[in-house]
Amino acid sequence: MTSKKYHLTKTKVANVREDIENRNGYIGGSDIGTIMGVNQWKSPYTLWAEKTGLIEVEDISDKDAVWFGVMEEDIIAKRFTMKTELKVKKSNYAYGCKEYPYLRGHVDRIAAKGKWGLEIKTTSSWNKTKYDEGEIPESHYWQCMFYMFLTGWDTWYLATKRDNRFYITKISRDDEAIERMLDACEDFWNHVQSGEPVEIDGSDSTQETLEQMYPEEHQGETVNLDSQEETLIALLELATHEKNMKELKTKYQNEIKAVLGEAEKGETGQFIVSWKANAKGTRVFRLVEKSL
Repeated sequence: MTSKKYHLTKTKVANVREDIENRNGYIGGSDIGTIMGVNQWKSPYTLWAEKTGLIEVEDISDKDAVWFGVMEEDIIAKRFTMKTELKVKKSNYAYGCKEYPYLRGHVDRIAAKGKWGLEIKTTSSWNKTKYDEGEIPESHYWQCMFYMFLTGWDTWYLATKRDNRFYITKISRDDEAIERMLDACEDFWNHVQSGEPVEIDGSDSTQETLEQMYPEEHQGETVNLDSQEETLIALLELATHEKNMKELKTKYQNEIKAVLGEAEKGETGQFIVSWKANAKGTRVFRLVEKSL
């Protein structure tokens, strides 16, 4: 356990699902991966825009993957018990901390006997995580660490159903990681309360958020961009670099095409190149690396 003393809280909630949905007023477990910068689907900037009310939180409850994930929770929990002989139960509590009142956790399952919890995940084959080798997605790791902090417990299990495969991973508490997580949460929440944006990144998530925030332009309005002079210079240099790289790429492709001639494909010990017609009759160039 950490040497720091925290006053943890546990509040009974009438409807856990409704409490989870009203999440703009706090940081929840599913937000932690984003705050730690390991969520490939949502950027910290998007999460900041949601928490500050600049954009609406997308309702994903009716999406197939989410719906089936919720429906299969009981089945996965039962399979976990069958595999481990460890019994679990639902928790009708929200977990928090007086020192960090903006942190609030809702856990999937807790031990029927003992002090540990269970996080349940449903995923598919697009997820290439090597669970057999003890690997887990970073966002799931941080979520479990978040729950270990708020409960004060030292162990969390991750039960993952990937298509028709089932994996169980035991995660131990890491107080140094928790302190880094708390610092990141505090910094993020300060941005939420002040309204000052977090750092903007180059993700699709941030791009989509900005387009949602500013769907229309005000005709005739001009903004002074002197403060962005260096960024504009860098952008222009990147555009020039992109153009040069595109030309170089085309040059290299043309060199290979000239050697291929009328051949459909060519290969080396490492690569396979094809140049064949698509449905429209246009020859398309493709380069792939051979599998080891």
